[in-house]
Amino acid sequence: MTDLKDRAVVVTGGTGALGRAVVAELISRGADCFVPMLENQIPPHLSDLGERVHAVGGVDLTRDDEVRRFFDQLPVLRGSVHVAGGFAMKPALDISADELERMLRLNLVSAFLCSREAARKMPAGGSIVNVGARPAIEPVAGMSHY
Repeated sequence: MTDLKDRAVVVTGGTGALGRAVVAELISRGADCFVPMLENQIPPHLSDLGERVHAVGGVDLTRDDEVRRFFDQLPVLRGSVHVAGGFAMKPALDISADELERMLRLNLVSAFLCSREAARKMPAGGSIVNVGARPAIEPVAGMSHY
C-alpha cells in the first residue's frame, strides 16, 4: 500500500460518486486532497470526509485561466487524478455542434489543462491519472459523442 502521508493530491470530479470514492481512498492513505469545484457550496458527502479535504469552489475546469489559478495556489503535488466529466444521453443525429463542443471541453480539454498544470507542480515521481468511461471501450447506443 502506498503511503501518501501529508502528500498533496488533486482530485477533479471529487464531488461525484467516483470522485468521492477516490478522495476517501487517498485520505485513508494519509493524503491531503484538493478538490476543485464549479459550485461554491461543499456537498456534505465531501465535507464529511474530514479536514484533509480542501475543496475550492468557483473553478471551471474548461477555462485555462481558472485551472491555472487553482493549481497556482497549491503546494507541490504528489499526484493528480482527473475524474471530472459528463455527457448528455442522446442519439448522434440529435447532437448540436454546441453540445459536442461542451462535451469536448468538459471531457478532453479539462483533462489536458489539469494534466499540464499538475505536471508543473509535480517533481519527478509524481503521478497523473486521467480516468475514462467504460463507453470508450464498450460503445453504448446514445453515447457516440461521449
